[in-house]
Amino acid sequence: RSLRAGASYADVYTAAQGFPSKRPELQRTIESIISCVRDLLTVKYSDRSKIIFCSSREEARELADSIGTKRLISIYDALTEAHEYCSKNAGVANLVTNLVAKASGGR
Repeated sequence: RSLRAGASYADVYTAAQGFPSKRPELQRTIESIISCVRDLLTVKYSDRSKIIFCSSREEARELADSIGTKRLISIYDALTEAHEYCSKNAGVANLVTNLVAKASGGR
């Protein structure tokens, strides 16, 4: 929910403090968030797409309606980049800081 439109860097950073500090767990967390963002993008444009993370299409629609498409795509890009760096053994703390900066839009 900290990814909603208008979320500040501080909001996103606070949410990210709950991220795992070990790379394998962080990678799984990022994968889950990627699945969530994918659901949100999907429900914006399709009534038939399969939801893989959110508990229901209605939940995904409600959250998707509170976040602009451009922001969701930006978040998705930041997450996939973080996932790639994670698989290349990037430092976890730096990776999370960079992800937060990109996901918050530098606000």
